Amino acid sequence: MENKPVQTTPQTAKKGLPKQTVVFLTFLVAVTLVLLGLAVYTQKIVPPSPTTTPNKVLFPPYAHTELTLAAPKQTGLNTYTTQVNISSGTDKITATQLELSFDPKVLLNVQIAPGSFIQNPVVLLKNVDQQNGRISLALGVPLGQKGVSGNGTIATITFTEAPTATGSTLLDFLPKTAVTAQGVAQSVLKTSTGSLFFVNQNQTPAPFNTSGTMSAK
Repeated sequence: MENKPVQTTPQTAKKGLPKQTVVFLTFLVAVTLVLLGLAVYTQKIVPPSPTTTPNKVLFPPYAHTELTLAAPKQTGLNTYTTQVNISSGTDKITATQLELSFDPKVLLNVQIAPGSFIQNPVVLLKNVDQQNGRISLALGVPLGQKGVSGNGTIATITFTEAPTATGSTLLDFLPKTAVTAQGVAQSVLKTSTGSLFFVNQNQTPAPFNTSGTMSAK
C-alpha cells in the first residue's frame, strides 16, 4: 500500500501585539507626557522675589515702663526746667537709675532733684558732671515699701542756657538708664525719649526719641 504524504495546512501567524502589551505601552506614553508637561510648567513658574520687611523693634515681654523728658519751660532769665516723666504700665517700680547727657557748652548750672512719683525716695546716687555733660540720679522706694505704679514725675532738671549759644542741643538718656520693678530681675525700661532744645530761640522744644528720630508731638 502506497503511503501518501500527509499534507499539513500552515497556520496563519497572528498579527499585532497582545492586548495587554498595547495597554501597558499606552499607559507608559501617557505617564511620560504628563511628566514632561509638569517639567515644562515648573520651568515656566517664576519664583516670587523676596520681600524685605522692615525691622521691628522687639521689647522684652516684661518691659512696660517709659521715660520721657518733657519740653523745657522757661522759669526765669535764661533759666529752664524740664521734668523726667515716668509711665510704668503694669510695672511696680522699686528703683530708677537715670543717666543723661547734655552739651556742657550750651547748658550751664545743670541740677537734678527727685520728683514726686516715689514718695520720700532713698537717693542712692546724685551727681552732675558739668565738665563732661553727664547727669546721674539713682533713687528707690524706702525699705519695706511696695513698688509704685502709674504716671508721674521721677525727677526734675533745671539749667540755664549759655548767652552766646545758638542752634539746638539735646538732652538725652544714656544706655545705662534702668528701671527696676517688683518681682522682675531685669530692667523693665521699654523706651526713653529725650528732648531737643532750641537755644536762645523763640521756639517750642521738641521731644527726641533715643532711636535717633524726633517724636511726633
